[in-house]
Amino acid sequence: MQLSTISRWVAVIPALATAVAAYGNFSHTCQDIELVNTDVRATCLDEAASTLYTNELDLNLCVGLDQTTAQLKWELLGKFSLYCVNCALAWIPAPLLTCSCAPLTGGAAHNTTLDLDDGVGNSNGTLTCRTGQGVPASKPKRSN
Repeated sequence: MQLSTISRWVAVIPALATAVAAYGNFSHTCQDIELVNTDVRATCLDEAASTLYTNELDLNLCVGLDQTTAQLKWELLGKFSLYCVNCALAWIPAPLLTCSCAPLTGGAAHNTTLDLDDGVGNSNGTLTCRTGQGVPASKPKRSN
């Protein structure tokens, strides 16, 4: 009985590794990446690398603020925009979210950055957070 359970997990582990790898490095398969208010907008390839989809992901769904350090962090429903202003994208060399953020404790605002390639992924043309949120991509922009 235990051997069959182990065998099933051995078969599942590669699939889990692939699923985890899908979150992150979206800039490798997406183009025209920009920040619009709290949304990251991009045109991304599907898994077959045959169709481009344009879509947006509200970063409030997956980015929050560490209230102790005033640093951006990956957090389910983090609503970073409640604490941060003057956000922009910088490319050094990956897409970095840069903001000026102040914690609820009333401390001074700090400039902080978060590498979007660490937590935003391209799931078959749809932008997703490593915390699992994402909105299905819009209709194809164009075919390759």
